[in-house]
Amino acid sequence: MVNSIEERGRVKAIREIVHKLLEKRFGALPTETQDRLATLPVKRLEEIALSYTDVASLTELGLSAASGN
Repeated sequence: MVNSIEERGRVKAIREIVHKLLEKRFGALPTETQDRLATLPVKRLEEIALSYTDVASLTELGLSAASGN
């Protein structure tokens, strides 16, 4: 759980960076992907940031409607 203003700022920054990385790799993100990113815990965002170059699609990351995650 995010408890402090500082921690909330850190989480927001991580979310924004992951969003930008994914857009650079895959183009404009669908609304459902953006919605998923907005709710993911920091640990999962970090996993995505470390693995997004190893996958061919948002589905492989579990971030598209087709992925069911």
